[in-house]
Amino acid sequence: MARRLLIIASMLVFSISTSSAQTPSPEAMTAARSLVTTMKVADPYKAMLPATLMGLRRTLTQDRPEIERDYDAMMPTIEAAFTPYYAAIVDDIATVYANNSRSARCARSSCSTISRSARSFSKNRLP
Repeated sequence: MARRLLIIASMLVFSISTSSAQTPSPEAMTAARSLVTTMKVADPYKAMLPATLMGLRRTLTQDRPEIERDYDAMMPTIEAAFTPYYAAIVDDIATVYANNSRSARCARSSCSTISRSARSFSKNRLP
């Protein structure tokens, strides 16, 4: 009985003492955010919203013109409401990129590598 209590208590103590994620430096976040924006990594998420809303349109309106008109009037409002979430997606992807791929090097080299790669990528990609 005492052994079970010890196991339960140790599981509780170890589950409470979790380590927090490493926060990237502001320079690393700025560089990663510019790279994510330049590479247009989050654009597929932005393109999914209209497709999803059009799929819902058929289901919700069921070929009733008055509801279709109301639904079409709501579309800009719904798309505007999604904008903060799109910005959060970009920030989350930049955080993951800054933490995982360049965290040690960014701290030492002031993120110049990421900035250079973002600039060279944008020069090569843009017409």
